[in-house]
Amino acid sequence: MLLLTADEPEFCGTSIKLNTFEPSSLNLDLSLLGFKINLTDSSVVPNIYSTLEFEYDVYYREADLISVKFLYSKFYGGSMKPWYYNRTINYDLQNGYEMQLSDLFEPGSLYLPTLANYCQDEISSWGEDYNPQGASAQDGNYESWNLTRDGIYVTFDPYKVGPGVAGSLHVLVPYDVMDSYIHEDSVINRIR
Repeated sequence: MLLLTADEPEFCGTSIKLNTFEPSSLNLDLSLLGFKINLTDSSVVPNIYSTLEFEYDVYYREADLISVKFLYSKFYGGSMKPWYYNRTINYDLQNGYEMQLSDLFEPGSLYLPTLANYCQDEISSWGEDYNPQGASAQDGNYESWNLTRDGIYVTFDPYKVGPGVAGSLHVLVPYDVMDSYIHEDSVINRIR
C-alpha cells in the first residue's frame, strides 16, 4: 500500500518572469518513479504502508527572488526508519533563472573554501558525534543552500555531518563572512 502526501508552494502575483519558474532540480517525477519501482521489490512487506512525503519551507520571498527548501521523506513498508533528503531552489524571478551557488560570487574566487571553513568550524563546536569533514570544500557538499536576509543557510542531509538521528543539519553563514567574494551584481546585494 502506498501513501503519498505533498505540500507544494503556490505562486501568485504578476511577476513577468514567474512563468519561467520551473524547478527542474526537484526531480519530483523521478523520485516518484523510483519509489514506485522500489515498491515492487520483494523486500517490501505487504499490507504495511509505504510512504512518500514532500514538504517545503520558504526562506526568502520577494517580488524578484524566491528561495525554497524541499524535504523528501521515503519509507518502505517493513523498513526500520524513513529516508530523508533535501533539495533547494533559489530562483531569480527578475532575470528568469535558477541560481547556482557560484553565481553569487566572483568567478575564480575562494568562496567555497571560506564557506566550508565556516561550516566546519561551526560543526566542530557541536561535539564529537559530528563530522566536519562532511562539509569539506567540495561542490557536492554545498548543493542544498538557501538565501535568507541574514546569510546563506546551508543544509546537510542526514548522516552527512552528523548522526542520522540528528536529521538534516544546518549552518547559517552570515553574508559578512563572504563579503570579499560576493559578486557586485549578486542577488545578495538586493537582499541585505
